[in-house]
Amino acid sequence: MYHNTPETQTDESYNHPEDIEHFAHHEEIERIEEERERKYEGLAEDGVHKAAPGDESNQDPELKPGPKFTYTRARKDGTEPGQHDEWKRDAESKDAWGQGDNGYKRPKEPSDRLRKNVPYKPSRMQYKFKRNWGDF
Repeated sequence: MYHNTPETQTDESYNHPEDIEHFAHHEEIERIEEERERKYEGLAEDGVHKAAPGDESNQDPELKPGPKFTYTRARKDGTEPGQHDEWKRDAESKDAWGQGDNGYKRPKEPSDRLRKNVPYKPSRMQYKFKRNWGDF
C-alpha cells in the first residue's frame, strides 16, 4: 500500500484501488492546484500577467544614482600600515636571537619577534601540562 522504498515504486506496484483512483484523476488534480496557485499569486487564468494601465504622472520620476561611499576602516589587529616594515628594520639592526645582551630571553617587542633564529612560539600558544588535583 505504501510506496516508500525503491522496490515498491515500480509500475507494477501501483495496482491498488487507491492508486488507480488517484492516477485516474491525476491531471484534474494538477489543473485544480495550478488554478489555486494562479488565483493566490494574482495571475491571469491563461498564465500571462498583464500590468494594469496607469497614468504616467503617478509613476516615480527617473531616480538618479547617489554618490558611492567608500569606507576606510581601521584594521582589527590595531597595527598601522607600514608598521611591519618598521619592525623589520629594527630587527635587522639587532643581533640574532641568543646573542648580545638579551641572549635567549623571550622576545617582548614586535621587532624582537622578527629577529633572526627566533623560535616560533607566540606567548599565547604556551604548552600547558595537565595537572592532577593532588599535584600542587
